[in-house]
Amino acid sequence: MGNINNINRRKFLEIFVACGCSIALTGCSTAPITDRRQLKLIPEGTLNNQAAQIYQKVKRKTKLSNDKKQLDEIKEIG
Repeated sequence: MGNINNINRRKFLEIFVACGCSIALTGCSTAPITDRRQLKLIPEGTLNNQAAQIYQKVKRKTKLSNDKKQLDEIKEIG
């Protein structure tokens, strides 16, 4: 009976490692500005949607500045 458990564990580890490698290989891409390799586990569209939702929440909760100089600086940086 101990032999069967070892075979099952070995098979599980083989499958787990194979799946992990396939996820890592398909999730790898190059960052557009830095040309560095990166691992993307979440699609960019999903991240953009989440960021837009968070931004809307921040806008609702935070008072906007009336300082034109400060706003121009922020726009230039952004």
